[in-house]
Amino acid sequence: MAVISFPSDVRERQARCEEELGQFGIRTPATLPPVVSEIDVVLRSAPEVARRAMALLVVALRAESLMCPELAVADLREKRPLALRALTPKEQAFLNDVAPDQQQITNFVWRYEALWLLAWALGLVEVLCYPSETCDVDTLSKTFLELDEEALLKDAKLLPTETLLDALDLHFRLHWLVRQRQDGKPSDGETGGSDLDPGVVLERHHALNWLVQYEGAEWDDVQTPT
Repeated sequence: MAVISFPSDVRERQARCEEELGQFGIRTPATLPPVVSEIDVVLRSAPEVARRAMALLVVALRAESLMCPELAVADLREKRPLALRALTPKEQAFLNDVAPDQQQITNFVWRYEALWLLAWALGLVEVLCYPSETCDVDTLSKTFLELDEEALLKDAKLLPTETLLDALDLHFRLHWLVRQRQDGKPSDGETGGSDLDPGVVLERHHALNWLVQYEGAEWDDVQTPT
């Protein structure tokens, strides 16, 4: 059997992530592959990440508002003009839909979790905690709504590549574990993680795969295989 050779940084990253997961009583199979190397990765630019974050805020706010007093799309267009320009086709369709169905609304409310990940990647929130509960939406919304859009784009900076790839490797393994549980297929190679929130893990993995340009996919088409 051929042995696949990986750059040293990916194996070191895998070992760090497995050690971190062990602190939460989680063990995943050593056969799970590592994620992309620092040598090969091409990250999205900081301004591109900032634009994506602004767009996510708009659609998440809109979705949340549909569960309570509705926030007029016209207000969003006035207050967040640059964010509106960064919407994907699916996001634009959602904003233009006067009566989206409940599943669409729920899906876009979950985008707060992807936004938290990107906010962390931009250094706007300090902690990317263990994904056992949903993020602090009020703090997240306040953080972005208080930022001037043009200043955010101008000043945007990403965390070190090593830090971002560590998060990717960690959430790749957590997502594998979540899917094993959802499929009813626990194995001898995994333990722990019963307190994970599947929605949080999925959204973070989606955001991270977009950030590293996994398979070159744009936001609406990002996949999260495990």
